[in-house]
Amino acid sequence: MEAKKLIEFLREPEQNASGWIQTAILKSGTSVIRLANQMNRKQDILYKWANPQDLERNFPLCYLPLLIRETGDLSILDELNAMFGRVAIPKDAWTLITQGVEQANGEVK
Repeated sequence: MEAKKLIEFLREPEQNASGWIQTAILKSGTSVIRLANQMNRKQDILYKWANPQDLERNFPLCYLPLLIRETGDLSILDELNAMFGRVAIPKDAWTLITQGVEQANGEVK
């Protein structure tokens, strides 16, 4: 586990999580209205989730897959992976890597 990143996150977890949500929304270039509609939420809720200053911004974890799907942004997962010392590799890349290893080992028919 990357203790330093976790400790840093835990100093202000709500603000850090809101920052991640804000980054995902902004990087996507998708309008908040469209995201809200796709997630079946009101747009003011998305603004709350992304606002580190809002005290009522609790982001339900159940909406994370929808946020990632609609924004196409994986930065929240990247942050979590870095925090816990895990590496995420896209499925297509993993397939290419394993095929390359198999070829190098003479295992491919």
